[in-house]
Amino acid sequence: ARKMVEVMPAVAGSDLDLTIDIELQAYIEKLVAPIPTTACAVVLDPHNGEILALVSNRTFDPNHFVPPALAENVNKYLKDPKNKPLLSRAYRDQFQLGSIFKIVSAAAALENDLVQKDTQIECTGKFKPNLRHFNCHIWNRYQGLHGPLTVSNAMEVSCNIYFYWIGEQMGVQGLNYWARQFGLGEKTGIDLVGEVPGQLPRGQKWPSDGYALAIGQHDLMVSPIQIGVLMSVVANGGKRVVPHVIRGGGSPPKPTIL
Repeated sequence: ARKMVEVMPAVAGSDLDLTIDIELQAYIEKLVAPIPTTACAVVLDPHNGEILALVSNRTFDPNHFVPPALAENVNKYLKDPKNKPLLSRAYRDQFQLGSIFKIVSAAAALENDLVQKDTQIECTGKFKPNLRHFNCHIWNRYQGLHGPLTVSNAMEVSCNIYFYWIGEQMGVQGLNYWARQFGLGEKTGIDLVGEVPGQLPRGQKWPSDGYALAIGQHDLMVSPIQIGVLMSVVANGGKRVVPHVIRGGGSPPKPTIL
C-alpha cells in the first residue's frame, strides 16, 4: 500500500535550456497519439546530436501528479503494464529492428571490399534451395525475384538475397563490429536516466545466424534513439553523435571507423 506522507511546497529550480523544439514536439505528439498500438518517435540534429523531439504515445498527464489525487493516479499508471505510460519508449525500451539494419550490412560489405558500388549479385528469389525460410520477400509474396542488383539497387528494393550473401561472408562477429560503429549494442550516452543498451548477438552457432542478422533479425534489439544515431552517421558523412536534450551538452561527434 502507498500513502502520502508529506506534501512539500515547490521550490523554484534553476533555468535549463533544452534542445526540444516545442512546436515540432507538439506536432509529432499529435501524429503518434491516434496510433492504435504503443509508439514513439525521435527527431535529432544529425550534425550535433541535439534532440528536437522525443515522443511516446500512451503517456500520462503531468497534472495528475499534483495533489490531492496524486497517489491514486500514480497507482493507476503503475498498474498499466500494457501501455506503460511512465516509460519513455524512445530510449528506455528496445525492439526488434528488421531491414533498417541493411544499412549496416551494406556499409560492412563496402568497407571490407566484399563489393564495390557497381558489383552485382543476383537475386534468384531463394537464397539456397535447401533453406526453406531464407527467401526474398518478393519470392514469398509472388514467387518473384529481383535479378542482378548493385548494393544501391539492393537497398532500394530491400532485397533479402543480397544481404543474406553479405551475412554469409561477414558472419555474426563481422556484422557485430560494424553495428557497434553505428552505435548499436551500447548506450548512446543520452543525458536522461534509464537508457537501455540494446542487444547484439553473442555469437554464431549456425551459418544461418549471419544470414538473419544481415537483415536485422536474429538476437538483435535496439532502442529508437540508437536508430536516430545510426541514421545520423549516414546523414552527416560518418560521424557518430551523442544525443542530448540539454543545449550545449553531449560530447562532440566522433568519426566512426569507416
